[in-house]
Amino acid sequence: MEKPLKIAGYALILIALAANLSGYGVLRMKKNYSAEIVRELAKPECKVIATDVFWLPEELAWLSREKCIFLMKEPTSLEQAQKLLAENGIRDFTLILGTKSRVLSNESIARAARKMDIVPGRRFHNDRLGFFELQIFRCSIRPDSK
Repeated sequence: MEKPLKIAGYALILIALAANLSGYGVLRMKKNYSAEIVRELAKPECKVIATDVFWLPEELAWLSREKCIFLMKEPTSLEQAQKLLAENGIRDFTLILGTKSRVLSNESIARAARKMDIVPGRRFHNDRLGFFELQIFRCSIRPDSK
């Protein structure tokens, strides 16, 4: 009876060790993934950042305080942000959309896109971190649209 308990105990220890090692691997992967995002958005051309990805502003805490980050929480927030930026003379901004979580409606994005030139930028993708998939867009509001 004592030997099966020892075997079960050792098995439990090995399973716990494997689970911890796997967890550390995922954490390291996420840390590196986040560092890539921060490096991309630290570039000088990314002065104004608009996103509907709820977790992204916290990831960007390492960016310079000179950056302006808009967290869009309503389906029409992009149109509102676009209008606010244009009224303040800001024509260029970086739009970041999540592929797994979306607040902005497709209709609102389409309406806003009619007043902007949009160039797709880098896509962040990792098979093991699918929820964190992002697409960056460089947006320029046309001068004739407010």
